[in-house]
Amino acid sequence: MFRTLLSVAVLGGTADFTHAQETPTPPKASAEIWTTDFAAAKKAAAEEKKTLLVNFTGTDWCHWCIRLDEEVFSTDTFTSAVTEKFIPVKLDYPQDKSGQSEKVQQQNKALAEVYPVQGFPTILLLDAQGRPFAQTGYQPGGPKKYLAHLDDIAKAGSTISTNLAEAEKQEGPAAAASILKAFAVIPPQFLSFYQDLDQKIRALDPDDSTGYAKEQGTVFEVQALQKNFTAALEKKDFSGARQFVDDYIKKHQLEGEKLQSVAIMKVDAFFAEQKREEGEKLKEEILAIAPESKFSESIREQDMQAEYSRYMESGKYLQAIETINSFIEKRQLEGSRKQELLAARMDPTLRLNDFDAAAALCDQIIAVAPESEIGKMVQKFKAEQLPQIKAQASQQQNKEAPSE
Repeated sequence: MFRTLLSVAVLGGTADFTHAQETPTPPKASAEIWTTDFAAAKKAAAEEKKTLLVNFTGTDWCHWCIRLDEEVFSTDTFTSAVTEKFIPVKLDYPQDKSGQSEKVQQQNKALAEVYPVQGFPTILLLDAQGRPFAQTGYQPGGPKKYLAHLDDIAKAGSTISTNLAEAEKQEGPAAAASILKAFAVIPPQFLSFYQDLDQKIRALDPDDSTGYAKEQGTVFEVQALQKNFTAALEKKDFSGARQFVDDYIKKHQLEGEKLQSVAIMKVDAFFAEQKREEGEKLKEEILAIAPESKFSESIREQDMQAEYSRYMESGKYLQAIETINSFIEKRQLEGSRKQELLAARMDPTLRLNDFDAAAALCDQIIAVAPESEIGKMVQKFKAEQLPQIKAQASQQQNKEAPSE
């Protein structure tokens, strides 16, 4: 019945518990700073010399999108500060499209095909030309932490623009080296948006004194692999899609985390073929290649979040809690990450109206790191707002109870 801990209490938000819904509706306040016009946003970014902050979201169905909006995007702290450096753009993919114009729907559909969006929410940072250089999504911890996170990943954009400006003052291999410094901070999945820079480097350094041509050729082969793989899936040639992956792995003799990052495409092919069991088995084999790699950790985290979301959306709150508990225990998490995940348990706990468990959970979160930002916020929540929430719930139950 209740909205999330982090949005309602820990981060100082408010909620109307009398009219709270099972799936909370994002507050309208956030709409004031977000534009849905991508072309206009690019123009504004160029004129104001700011970065595009693009939010690919599903406002009426995506659990983590709704949480991100409640906990961060709709807070005064975020809305009052974000536009100093960013042009916020919301690209919404709701189930109910009655509130969207046909123009916006067509624009969003086209942009989903341009940018590598694999799930929701996806937050991209783009330059004024629309070229992505950083990606993130839901992050716990509230608006201040999220703003700091955006500032941190936006540094890549500054590095790119600084080195490209330096290259304009240089010639030959020296200019190529400056462009290469910009290229170095661009994530591989975004390199296709910068092929003009690839051509410049090769033209400025025909003898490949930087070694770029030899190294970067592999990156663009990955992009070719992705293109062929996607085309095969669209034709429902699932075995052919997997064969493209196997051929690439064999050609480049991949090992370790690099092997994992490519081989996981075969799992996607199994899932697309509705062979979930085979896909899950292969995924476990891929994780076993390098169990402690960053790639393995990210896959496990994604799986946990997906399972948690499924349980929350289907009202299975006890199972959602157990999903988080199991992940913490298996990964032996400590410190801030453990605290963040424990805080995520508050949502299903409050929805169960289990206020004793909520109080105990507060103590558990605080005990991890009492002086951390989350620790201090939870202390305030337990002392000031949890009793109010409990009282409001009791009043609501009394109103709903049948009279004798």
